[in-house]
Amino acid sequence: MSEEAISDMPPAPRFSRDHKGLIRDMHNLYVHDLTAPERCGFVVDGKVVEVKNICHEPADGFDISADDLLEYEGRASASWHTHTGTDCNLTRDDLASFLNYPHLHHYIIGSDGVACYAVDQGRVVRAATYPSSRHAEEHPPRAD
Repeated sequence: MSEEAISDMPPAPRFSRDHKGLIRDMHNLYVHDLTAPERCGFVVDGKVVEVKNICHEPADGFDISADDLLEYEGRASASWHTHTGTDCNLTRDDLASFLNYPHLHHYIIGSDGVACYAVDQGRVVRAATYPSSRHAEEHPPRAD
């Protein structure tokens, strides 16, 4: 898995020295999980923490409980969720959600790899992409 920076975006957010290990963990845990409901969570102290997806249609989206938000928001450095069986591109729902938490980095794990998003001056930008070794035809774009 190699890092592919997005050249026309603002500089990537500053990451801890364990950032590549975190991305590797996300990739290994979730990229090949093509049929499961969406999964979600936070990054706390450099570790991937999964919380329960309470969405009424977990195959098509995710929601985090108020209790989990309260427990992790103050300690988390990032949020993450999967796009099961599809790519890691931003959706409209992702955009709205990420704007509500501009102090966090946001990761989307798709079948094509892991994308990191950040909020910069009120805009959500794709800061970096960590592609999977899967071929493009194996990960359809998400229908929105």
